[in-house]
Amino acid sequence: MAGAIPPALNRQEAMSTSERSPAAPPNRSLSSTGWETQVAKRKITGTLYVSLSEYSDPDQLKNPDEAMALKALTFTSYDITSSSGYCKAGTATVTVELDDEKELVENKAASLRAEITKVRADAENAITNLTVKLNSLLALTNEAKS
Repeated sequence: MAGAIPPALNRQEAMSTSERSPAAPPNRSLSSTGWETQVAKRKITGTLYVSLSEYSDPDQLKNPDEAMALKALTFTSYDITSSSGYCKAGTATVTVELDDEKELVENKAASLRAEITKVRADAENAITNLTVKLNSLLALTNEAKS
């Protein structure tokens, strides 16, 4: 029987190579749009300088509510104690779990869109103010001619 499928083969085994689902590549999963890379979120760790500003009181650090105590501190990647009013309070080791590249791009795009919206609104306000000034000036000129 030419072309007959042996009974031991299941449907997947009987399909031609072009009909078969490809094996999953490493770190990839199949979605409705095709293979998507599954990237583990990257973690970075570093040390930050912790300072107390001239507006913060060292007694704020005694607050049993750690969130409130943290608000009294300034965290920077460089030493700002030479700046007016800041004194060293300590150091912090921080571990950051970065969003994946797709999320980072989406977040940055959303930020840029928000900035565009703000610039447009500011420009519209400036144009409105200038138009009011121009109309007032023209009204004064027309009143003087009447």
